Amino acid sequence: MLNNGELERNCPQTYKNIKSNIRYLNQLLLIAMDNVSNEKMTDEDENALFFASTRYICKLMGMNENNIKVKNAIFTVSTNSTVTRNIELPVLKSKSETMSMIKNELGQLMPVDLNQYKLIYKKTDSTDTDGAEFGKYIVYGLPNSMYEQYIELAERLKLVLLALDLSYNCLDKIAEKKLSINGSNLKSGTASAFIEINYGSITFSVVNSGKNDFSRTYSNGLSDIVKSFGAVFNLSNEEALNEIEKLSFFEKYESISDTAK
Repeated sequence: MLNNGELERNCPQTYKNIKSNIRYLNQLLLIAMDNVSNEKMTDEDENALFFASTRYICKLMGMNENNIKVKNAIFTVSTNSTVTRNIELPVLKSKSETMSMIKNELGQLMPVDLNQYKLIYKKTDSTDTDGAEFGKYIVYGLPNSMYEQYIELAERLKLVLLALDLSYNCLDKIAEKKLSINGSNLKSGTASAFIEINYGSITFSVVNSGKNDFSRTYSNGLSDIVKSFGAVFNLSNEEALNEIEKLSFFEKYESISDTAK
């Protein structure tokens, strides 16, 4: 989408920002992959845990540290360590009452200690039964240990953490903010599938009537794709990544470039 002109037509400012920084983004990804691969800095889900100072990153990338200014942060988490449940409960007025009701219900359904999880919930639909409103809720439980690591990371980097949420919950914003994809809005009453490819995982999500109501994360990601591609065509990680970036879902390729032959 970056090279076929679509992003430039629909989101010119975003295209300009990405294009002007793509070299640094590629370098940063390679630095992270090299460090993670060498030091095996991953959690139990093979998510990359790559920590480095701004000075170290700038030195490797040939950038001036004084030009990097950080303040606010929003963390989106991709992991398969969450517990997820779909439940239907009466709609209450306050969020605190709703959370208490959800905890009581989950306590009867799940053989886990809910005190070990940070719970996030959202209502995807509502129905009227005998004059009473019931809501369909999706409840996610993020391990406290993981939640606390992100809080600590923000503190260590001196960032103001504005929000922390699961990455696939951001898909709800597409319909809420009336965003377009490939020049088209999501059609009402239809389901759309999304695939998020991260370093150590791939997440498959379904948005139904504007709400993400199904997501699954698998422990295979970009690192596996790069390694497999490199093994097949006898390429280094950097060469394999460069070749993968040239691929497009909108075009058919009969062969890869001369570099990989």
